[in-house]
Amino acid sequence: DKLNVISLSTNHKTIQTESQMKQIIEMGQVKTYLLHNETNSF
Repeated sequence: DKLNVISLSTNHKTIQTESQMKQIIEMGQVKTYLLHNETNSF
């Protein structure tokens, strides 16, 4: 039972970090896209 709880909690943590990484990557892509557009507009 204890092992199951530990594996569940670690899985939840990895899922959280994966979603956070996706959000960070998406934010980075948006920032680079905006910067790219700004440089093109000049």
